[in-house]
Amino acid sequence: MAKNPKLVIIVGAGIVGISLAWHLQNLGHEVKLVDPKLYQLEINECASFAATGILMGNIFNPTKGRSWQLRQKSITLWTQWRNSLKFRQQQLIYRPGLLFLSTNKQDQNSQFKAAHSRTELSLSFWNRSMLNRLSPTIPETVLAGLFSPEDGQIDPNHILNAFYKDSLKRGLEIIPEMLIALKRQNNEWRLEIERTHRLKAPWVVLCAGFGLNSIFRRLGYDSVVESIIGQALQLELPHYSENNKWQNWPGSLMWRENSLTPINKNTFWIGSTLESSNYPEIGILGTLINRYTTSPLWLKKSKIIKHWQGRRYRPIYKSAPLLQLLAPGLIVANAHYRNGMLLAPATAEWVQKCITLTSQKEIPLNKV
Repeated sequence: MAKNPKLVIIVGAGIVGISLAWHLQNLGHEVKLVDPKLYQLEINECASFAATGILMGNIFNPTKGRSWQLRQKSITLWTQWRNSLKFRQQQLIYRPGLLFLSTNKQDQNSQFKAAHSRTELSLSFWNRSMLNRLSPTIPETVLAGLFSPEDGQIDPNHILNAFYKDSLKRGLEIIPEMLIALKRQNNEWRLEIERTHRLKAPWVVLCAGFGLNSIFRRLGYDSVVESIIGQALQLELPHYSENNKWQNWPGSLMWRENSLTPINKNTFWIGSTLESSNYPEIGILGTLINRYTTSPLWLKKSKIIKHWQGRRYRPIYKSAPLLQLLAPGLIVANAHYRNGMLLAPATAEWVQKCITLTSQKEIPLNKV
């Protein structure tokens, strides 16, 4: 528990914002969560519901640097978080295991080397004979795969609602309105919220990608993030015998920039974040299934029963994510691009340390 609990206002109720609120509450801090879509969270309108929930920490290259450290920290913390939520009787769906496919010799050799050199991560190399055990089948154009039992997939719907419901039980104050402006005054931040609502707190954390650039400009900074559209599909398998549904499959599978997650015996999700546009492109829905020769026939013949999309924010001048103590009492924890779900725990821990260890007098307002 925090020795000196603080009042923290979090702007943005995606996976990063809502999990941060839950984490800080666990440590004894008072938290207020601001997001105009909060009233819709339980009916799946929050932007993070468009995520596919892939947790890829160990099958990541390179194995050094900030990104690697954040991924490793998050994989460890996700286990702790899941156990804590289950203990508090929150419903979760976690699908363990992630298989990353290779379709050329270079990737195949790299995966073989990783499996034999990174033994501490429990990675295993799946050759073609092992892939042949999967049903539905994987095309012969796939040469091999790298499997990680510690990576996997967590259902976005269930985990977001778990954080939300548990936080409400702990006294989270939600404010379903939009942040209009904020300014520093008398050693605290004053927030102007729509409908003339005003808030103040010593600490503010900006977790919402939408509107972040306008807030930065009002504070005298340049734009810092850009957005692209990620899309996902829910599909239904073509007719197969009952004993042929996802036999020997891992929790999720990845190839190129796509992910595929079996949901039940008939349906699965497939997702990708490849668009450079700020608007969803209808043609992507078809190419998401047919883009590569690695797409098997059963995938191409599957029936689309649902599609959704969401904005993915990434830093313009820096690598994702954007984690920064911008000014005294003002933290940016944003622009995770495709890895908001994965990096939420490490982000929450980093914010917690900023609040606990950093003197608000260390950083002048006009310095970044």
